[in-house]
Amino acid sequence: MERNQWINLRGVAILSVNVIHATTLKFFSSNEISNMLNLFLDQIARFAVPVFFMTSGYGLATKYSHNFSVIKFYKKRLKVIPAYLIWTVIYFFISSDEKNLKKLLSDVLYGKASDHLYFIVVLVFFYFLYPFLKNIAPTKIGLILFVSVSIIGQLYYQLNSEWGYPYV
Repeated sequence: MERNQWINLRGVAILSVNVIHATTLKFFSSNEISNMLNLFLDQIARFAVPVFFMTSGYGLATKYSHNFSVIKFYKKRLKVIPAYLIWTVIYFFISSDEKNLKKLLSDVLYGKASDHLYFIVVLVFFYFLYPFLKNIAPTKIGLILFVSVSIIGQLYYQLNSEWGYPYV
């Protein structure tokens, strides 16, 4: 896929994330038609988050297809952590009902201080894994490993969640 096509895809994904944020809190209207329309738009736009992960992975794969310094990679990619920690603490103090260290650590580890922070946690997790997995991914063993981990992760999540939020 050409660079312009990826840019167009990311642009559509950005608009779709805006749709998700605009419609998610609108489900509690007294108008049932409005609720159904918001739900429809919200679900249609859900492709956007996986697109961001895929385009990020594609960008990493094309930029780091050769040998590279893992330390430099981590230094560049993990610059988001300080901002993430600051916003997690801010959201924790503004919106958390429980103000204790266990809850704060849970919010930091799972991105639960605010609904949209999970994305950063998942992205950082992928960044940590990338240098280790970049060589195994193109192999048959890598494919089997990724499919297995994905299935096990989904099963674990579904069996240990209530309304989509893991027990912590």
